Amino acid sequence: MGSTILDVGCGVGRIAIYLQKKGHKVVGLDSCPTAIQIAKARGLQYTLLGNVCELKSSPIFYTFDTILMMGNNFGLCGDIPNTERLLKRLNSFLSPNGLLIFSCLDPLNTDNPSHLAYHEQNCKKGRPPGLVRIRIHYQNIVDKWWDLLFVNVITVNKILENIGYQKVSIYQNISSPVFYIVAKKL
Repeated sequence: MGSTILDVGCGVGRIAIYLQKKGHKVVGLDSCPTAIQIAKARGLQYTLLGNVCELKSSPIFYTFDTILMMGNNFGLCGDIPNTERLLKRLNSFLSPNGLLIFSCLDPLNTDNPSHLAYHEQNCKKGRPPGLVRIRIHYQNIVDKWWDLLFVNVITVNKILENIGYQKVSIYQNISSPVFYIVAKKL
Protein backbone atom coordinates (compact mmCIF):
# COMPACT_ATOMS: atom_id res chain seq x y z
CA MET A 1 0.00 0.00 0.00
CA GLY A 2 1.30 3.45 -0.90
CA SER A 3 1.88 6.54 1.17
CA THR A 4 -0.37 9.54 1.62
CA ILE A 5 1.19 12.60 0.02
CA LEU A 6 0.22 16.28 -0.11
CA ASP A 7 1.62 18.03 -3.18
CA VAL A 8 1.60 21.75 -2.33
CA GLY A 9 1.46 23.94 -5.41
CA CYS A 10 0.83 20.90 -7.61
CA GLY A 11 0.15 22.93 -10.75
CA VAL A 12 -1.28 20.66 -13.44
CA GLY A 13 -0.27 17.57 -11.46
CA ARG A 14 2.92 16.41 -13.16
CA ILE A 15 4.52 15.05 -9.95
CA ALA A 16 1.24 14.13 -8.22
CA ILE A 17 0.01 12.03 -11.14
CA TYR A 18 3.36 10.24 -11.41
CA LEU A 19 3.22 9.36 -7.69
CA GLN A 20 -0.45 8.34 -7.94
CA LYS A 21 0.47 5.92 -10.75
CA LYS A 22 3.08 4.43 -8.40
CA GLY A 23 0.29 3.54 -5.94
CA HIS A 24 0.32 6.52 -3.57
CA LYS A 25 -2.72 8.50 -2.44
CA VAL A 26 -1.84 12.03 -3.50
CA VAL A 27 -3.73 15.25 -2.82
CA GLY A 28 -2.84 18.01 -5.26
CA LEU A 29 -3.28 21.47 -3.73
CA ASP A 30 -3.06 24.62 -5.83
CA SER A 31 -4.53 28.13 -5.76
CA CYS A 32 -5.04 28.28 -9.52
CA PRO A 33 -8.47 27.00 -10.63
CA THR A 34 -7.24 26.28 -14.16
CA ALA A 35 -4.30 24.21 -12.89
CA ILE A 36 -6.63 22.16 -10.66
CA GLN A 37 -9.06 21.62 -13.59
CA ILE A 38 -6.21 20.36 -15.76
CA ALA A 39 -4.85 18.10 -12.99
CA LYS A 40 -8.32 16.55 -12.59
CA ALA A 41 -8.70 16.14 -16.36
CA ARG A 42 -5.30 14.41 -16.46
CA GLY A 43 -6.53 11.92 -13.85
CA LEU A 44 -5.47 13.22 -10.44
CA GLN A 45 -8.00 11.65 -8.07
CA TYR A 46 -7.74 14.03 -5.09
CA THR A 47 -7.47 17.77 -5.71
CA LEU A 48 -8.03 20.81 -3.58
CA LEU A 49 -8.35 24.38 -4.80
CA GLY A 50 -6.95 26.70 -2.17
CA ASN A 51 -4.13 28.83 -0.87
CA VAL A 52 -1.76 26.79 1.30
CA CYS A 53 -1.00 29.94 3.33
CA GLU A 54 -4.65 29.97 4.45
CA LEU A 55 -5.02 26.21 5.01
CA LYS A 56 -6.26 25.60 8.56
CA SER A 57 -6.62 21.82 8.67
CA SER A 58 -5.26 18.78 6.89
CA PRO A 59 -7.11 18.32 3.60
CA ILE A 60 -8.87 15.04 2.69
CA PHE A 61 -6.64 12.67 4.72
CA TYR A 62 -6.14 13.12 8.46
CA THR A 63 -2.35 12.98 8.15
CA PHE A 64 0.21 12.65 5.39
CA ASP A 65 3.35 10.55 5.23
CA THR A 66 4.98 13.13 2.97
CA ILE A 67 4.41 16.75 2.03
CA LEU A 68 5.97 17.95 -1.21
CA MET A 69 6.74 21.57 -2.04
CA MET A 70 8.53 21.27 -5.37
CA GLY A 71 9.06 23.90 -8.04
CA ASN A 72 10.71 26.28 -5.54
CA ASN A 73 7.51 26.35 -3.48
CA PHE A 74 9.27 26.51 -0.11
CA GLY A 75 8.61 30.25 0.19
CA LEU A 76 5.03 30.36 -1.14
CA CYS A 77 3.79 32.41 1.81
CA GLY A 78 6.18 35.29 1.24
CA ASP A 79 8.40 36.31 4.11
CA ILE A 80 10.26 34.25 6.74
CA PRO A 81 7.67 34.57 9.57
CA ASN A 82 4.84 33.45 7.23
CA THR A 83 6.99 30.60 5.92
CA GLU A 84 7.69 29.46 9.49
CA ARG A 85 3.96 29.58 10.33
CA LEU A 86 3.15 27.55 7.23
CA LEU A 87 5.79 24.91 7.98
CA LYS A 88 4.57 24.58 11.59
CA ARG A 89 1.03 24.04 10.30
CA LEU A 90 2.21 21.52 7.72
CA ASN A 91 4.16 19.75 10.47
CA SER A 92 0.84 19.15 12.26
CA PHE A 93 -0.47 17.43 9.09
CA LEU A 94 2.43 14.97 8.99
CA SER A 95 2.35 11.51 10.51
CA PRO A 96 5.09 10.67 13.06
CA ASN A 97 8.44 10.63 11.23
CA GLY A 98 6.70 12.16 8.20
CA LEU A 99 8.81 13.84 5.54
CA LEU A 100 8.79 17.35 4.15
CA ILE A 101 10.46 17.43 0.73
CA PHE A 102 10.96 20.73 -1.04
CA SER A 103 13.02 22.72 -3.46
CA CYS A 104 14.23 26.27 -3.20
CA LEU A 105 16.41 28.56 -5.26
CA ASP A 106 19.38 30.19 -3.52
CA PRO A 107 18.98 33.84 -4.54
CA LEU A 108 22.56 34.65 -3.63
CA ASN A 109 23.98 32.03 -5.99
CA THR A 110 24.07 34.40 -8.96
CA ASP A 111 26.32 36.84 -10.71
CA ASN A 112 23.50 38.33 -12.80
CA PRO A 113 23.68 42.13 -12.36
CA SER A 114 19.88 42.51 -12.54
CA HIS A 115 19.39 39.92 -9.79
CA LEU A 116 22.08 41.46 -7.61
CA ALA A 117 20.53 44.93 -8.03
CA TYR A 118 17.12 43.51 -7.07
CA HIS A 119 18.62 41.90 -3.94
CA GLU A 120 20.27 45.18 -2.99
CA GLN A 121 17.00 47.07 -3.50
CA ASN A 122 15.23 44.56 -1.22
CA CYS A 123 17.86 44.97 1.49
CA LYS A 124 17.51 48.76 1.39
CA LYS A 125 13.75 48.28 1.95
CA GLY A 126 14.38 45.92 4.89
CA ARG A 127 13.20 42.89 2.90
CA PRO A 128 15.09 39.60 2.50
CA PRO A 129 17.26 39.70 -0.63
CA GLY A 130 15.39 36.78 -2.21
CA LEU A 131 11.85 38.08 -1.73
CA VAL A 132 10.27 38.56 -5.16
CA ARG A 133 6.88 39.90 -6.20
CA ILE A 134 5.45 37.84 -9.05
CA ARG A 135 2.29 36.84 -10.87
CA ILE A 136 1.46 34.13 -13.34
CA HIS A 137 0.58 35.30 -16.84
CA TYR A 138 -0.20 32.66 -19.44
CA GLN A 139 -2.06 33.54 -22.63
CA ASN A 140 -5.23 35.33 -21.42
CA ILE A 141 -4.94 34.10 -17.81
CA VAL A 142 -3.43 36.65 -15.42
CA ASP A 143 -3.09 35.87 -11.71
CA LYS A 144 -2.86 38.48 -8.96
CA TRP A 145 0.51 39.63 -7.60
CA TRP A 146 2.02 37.75 -4.65
CA ASP A 147 5.30 37.41 -2.78
CA LEU A 148 7.58 34.40 -3.14
CA LEU A 149 10.58 33.92 -0.88
CA PHE A 150 13.85 32.37 -2.02
CA VAL A 151 16.46 31.68 0.67
CA ASN A 152 19.82 29.96 0.89
CA VAL A 153 20.55 26.62 2.58
CA ILE A 154 21.81 28.27 5.78
CA THR A 155 18.52 30.16 6.23
CA VAL A 156 16.49 27.02 5.47
CA ASN A 157 18.44 25.09 8.12
CA LYS A 158 17.71 27.78 10.73
CA ILE A 159 14.01 27.80 9.85
CA LEU A 160 13.78 24.00 10.01
CA GLU A 161 15.54 23.86 13.39
CA ASN A 162 13.22 26.54 14.82
CA ILE A 163 10.05 24.67 13.95
CA GLY A 164 10.64 21.00 14.65
CA TYR A 165 12.14 19.39 11.58
CA GLN A 166 15.40 17.52 11.25
CA LYS A 167 17.22 17.89 7.94
CA VAL A 168 17.85 14.42 6.55
CA SER A 169 19.36 15.13 3.13
CA ILE A 170 20.25 17.96 0.82
CA TYR A 171 20.73 17.63 -2.90
CA GLN A 172 22.26 20.29 -5.11
CA ASN A 173 23.98 20.29 -8.45
CA ILE A 174 27.00 22.57 -8.01
CA SER A 175 26.17 24.38 -11.25
CA SER A 176 22.59 25.19 -10.20
CA PRO A 177 21.19 27.63 -7.63
CA VAL A 178 18.28 25.21 -6.95
CA PHE A 179 18.59 22.82 -4.01
CA TYR A 180 16.36 20.08 -2.63
CA ILE A 181 15.91 19.17 1.02
CA VAL A 182 14.34 16.20 2.72
CA ALA A 183 13.41 16.98 6.34
CA LYS A 184 11.83 14.69 8.91
CA LYS A 185 9.24 15.65 11.50
CA LEU A 186 10.72 15.41 15.00
